[in-house]
Amino acid sequence: EYLNAISEGTKTPPHMQEGRVAKTALELEEELLFCSHKPVYFVDIPSGHELEDADDGMETLKRAAEEFVYRTFELAEQQTLSAAKKTALFLNRKDKYIADKIREDLPKIIRENPTLKEKNKVTALVQMGASHSPIRHHAPREFVASSAEKSTLVFGFEDELIRRYRFEKEIQPDLPAKAVFEHLLREEFADEIERAPDQLFVLGLRDLLKSISREQLQQVSFWVVYRMTSRDDADEKDVIKEVVKRLLQIDLGDFFEGINSGSENKRTE
Repeated sequence: EYLNAISEGTKTPPHMQEGRVAKTALELEEELLFCSHKPVYFVDIPSGHELEDADDGMETLKRAAEEFVYRTFELAEQQTLSAAKKTALFLNRKDKYIADKIREDLPKIIRENPTLKEKNKVTALVQMGASHSPIRHHAPREFVASSAEKSTLVFGFEDELIRRYRFEKEIQPDLPAKAVFEHLLREEFADEIERAPDQLFVLGLRDLLKSISREQLQQVSFWVVYRMTSRDDADEKDVIKEVVKRLLQIDLGDFFEGINSGSENKRTE
């Protein structure tokens, strides 16, 4: 109902009411949909389906970040690889279900919509996040009129690791370490990150870590664990910032200030 109201123009997307640019995929979707007068339908895992309670790997990835801070780097790597495998399997199963459901429901949706059923030809736009792009490989050929052009979207280390498992690609030795470090930053510095578009964070982090090795991140983990377990009053964010600055010569405060400044500059262009 919410998105259909935006499509009909009876509701304005909140970020447009606030006079700011879209920062998330959902906000951009709402902006493109606004006053388009296109009917919107959702296809997802229904309540009670076996996939609803399936392990999607997110809890394992959260434990991996905890291992990085409180136990050992090797455990963090192992948990990260385990999480990525679980997520890849979950997404493969979910995407196949959604592709099958689209094939099953689309003719019915057209028949039951008074506007659509009068048209000689109906084109359905399937909007999905980049992590679900394999859906089009599951769909029957007659349902895919054309493939979208390659996007300039850059994946973070977490998403890259998952996609490499999904497409059975080689895993570089430093990727699990960078993936768990990214997840750690996303958890510990969520407030700083969410103020900027995610692509600014991803591009900035990739640039930041391009010359950082697995062994260097292993040392970061070692000293963070040492500091966190040797003091009862240690603050995770402060310890991470201090160790990263000392070992990697990276000031995380400056990094987050930089991506947020980039976000502000984009808003004024």
